[in-house]
Amino acid sequence: MRRGPVALTVVLVLIFSSAAFAQNDADLKKRVFEAYDALDGVILPPELNRNVAANGIDLSRDNLGEVKKFLESTPDAPLICAALFAGGFGTRSISGVHQLRFAELDLCMSHRPTQEQSEKVRPWVLPPPPSRRESIASTFVPHDFSRFVDGGYSPPPAAPHAWLSGDIPGRDYRKDLQAAFDAEPLLAAYVCYHAGGAPSLDARRRELHSVLMKVCNEFPDAKIEAAFREKNSENARAWLNGLMNGMLDAAAPLSNDLRRQQAQELVQQLPRIAKASTYAFEAGLRIIALVPDDWRGPATVLAYKMQPTYGDRAPVEVTIAWLKDLYAKQIARSADPSPWKRGQRAFLTLTGDLQMARKVAAELAARPDEQHALDVIYLAIIDRALGNRAAYDRLMNDCPAPDAQYLLRFGAPARPVKYCEDVVAEFARAVRDQLGNAPAARQFAQMHVETNRVPSSTLGVMVGPPSDKRETRNDLDDWFSSFVHQEEDAIAKMDKVQREEAGARLNGKIGCMCVNFQEAIELTLLRPWHEGGAAQLIYRAHMDELSLPAERLQDRMRTSGSAACELFICLPVITRARAISVVS
Repeated sequence: MRRGPVALTVVLVLIFSSAAFAQNDADLKKRVFEAYDALDGVILPPELNRNVAANGIDLSRDNLGEVKKFLESTPDAPLICAALFAGGFGTRSISGVHQLRFAELDLCMSHRPTQEQSEKVRPWVLPPPPSRRESIASTFVPHDFSRFVDGGYSPPPAAPHAWLSGDIPGRDYRKDLQAAFDAEPLLAAYVCYHAGGAPSLDARRRELHSVLMKVCNEFPDAKIEAAFREKNSENARAWLNGLMNGMLDAAAPLSNDLRRQQAQELVQQLPRIAKASTYAFEAGLRIIALVPDDWRGPATVLAYKMQPTYGDRAPVEVTIAWLKDLYAKQIARSADPSPWKRGQRAFLTLTGDLQMARKVAAELAARPDEQHALDVIYLAIIDRALGNRAAYDRLMNDCPAPDAQYLLRFGAPARPVKYCEDVVAEFARAVRDQLGNAPAARQFAQMHVETNRVPSSTLGVMVGPPSDKRETRNDLDDWFSSFVHQEEDAIAKMDKVQREEAGARLNGKIGCMCVNFQEAIELTLLRPWHEGGAAQLIYRAHMDELSLPAERLQDRMRTSGSAACELFICLPVITRARAISVVS
């Protein structure tokens, strides 16, 4: 159907009208912001506003007279007041400016904007966040800018200007455009975001623009999101691979002893490493490169896995997937895969994949080498987490001889089982903290409570971010069980006479109420049959505001792992202790 002169006139009128409305809004917005100082959140006459912006003039309530005269003289007063109502305090916190703003809010009650005026101005002062397509488009750089012509896009394979001339027989603009977007969905986000606005007056450009907008509106956001995720994943993996490759190259010429020494230094430096960037995260990667079999490497990476997200370097899910792939690749290409398998065992446990972790742990435990003792312990830990308590108990009843690295760091343990307890305590706490509220975390938490000898703020140095406050149940368990087990170790070294002397000395201090919390634990362990120590323990907990009610104390004493405090002794003792430890 042919379009007559009337139809063409209507189209032109609509185009010119749209352009006129857009120009009017632009002029109106310009006039509003000539009088509204968003930096200070106040209204100023345009000339004064320009002087303030150029020369930094101080403002105060004394400027109110000028503002009043200006508002009374301009028809834009309701719109300018709408900007004042929509905005808040400026970015500069100056008391004089605040006083001026409060006075202007009262003044604007005489120039109230209508609801329509408020709705028009509000997006100018508080612009909405960019659309998802706009955010994605801002990260994309096209390969060929010559195809962007006058706000439109000329898809391949035709030459960029061929579409405008129309001299392209056999080609369909919509199909070629759709094919270009399907091949590169991020291009669709970029083109469609930049294709907005009023179309050109040229008929051919208007026709192409209409087709472009239809394709843009119909193109699925899911494709753009998937392409964006894939691009981010590729960039993140490239960054992570670059870091790890450099670290592996740096570690290659080092001896095993020097590798472990450098890894231990990194672990000790963690509390002092800046948390604002990716330094702690990268320290974890460096530990993995130096000593792949040390579980503290993956534990540190996972503890600080949020750091790369702040600079959009690596999303958490990409980091975890990359680390999983790293272990698989290194195991496949290594002449001796055992160190990387031990790291993989730790990673799988820390991420909650206990069935696969047990499979790897069983393979390692079946092949004796210099770390066989550790392999047996970690297998028993995972078995208990999976419900096989008997295997764990057998380990604790017959703990293997310590490995060489343990002897180098701590020396021979006074009790053979202490080696197993120390290994369990460190690893179980790291897994507990990493798993959070997962069901398996409770098993690791219990293992840690039973074996812990190091307060949480100290243990944090070894496994990730330290916890300096006893605010959570885990923090309190760490702190309390560390005291119990430290005192238990000290008492184990005493003979019968020394125990009786120490118990009598501490019991004599009860009368002056000068027994501290640690001494109360010591007295309880020295004399588990007597209520004096437990009473002092509960008393000190209340007096020191430790948030440790008697019920929790009783629970912790029963589950502390103390051989001197079996259930049949502790329950009646604590019951009597509670009766005599009431704080008035």
